[in-house]
Amino acid sequence: MTAFFVHGDRTLGAGFQTFIENRLAAILRGHHARIERVAVRFEDLNGPKGGDDTACRIQVTIAGQHPLVVEARAEGEEHAFRLAVPKLTAALNRQLERRRERPRATLREMTG
Repeated sequence: MTAFFVHGDRTLGAGFQTFIENRLAAILRGHHARIERVAVRFEDLNGPKGGDDTACRIQVTIAGQHPLVVEARAEGEEHAFRLAVPKLTAALNRQLERRRERPRATLREMTG
């Protein structure tokens, strides 16, 4: 089961939250059985100073593996999220590829 959590120090619009959930659902399609949790967090890094001050952190917890965490920084939540999505896709592909490449030990190998 996949649960989506969106957190931030600012209130996100319902439309933007729906956009985030739909975009992540599309990226994680086919992996839902192994994904336990997805959390998206936004943080204003510089406060009222302005600039590239919003961080978007996406954490995906996959059963039996370390959580994937990607981060992107930009001037606003939407831009930071859009920058974090390709990073998440690449990290997810790398982790799944490593899992496919890793040979699994058989019971005979473990006892023999």
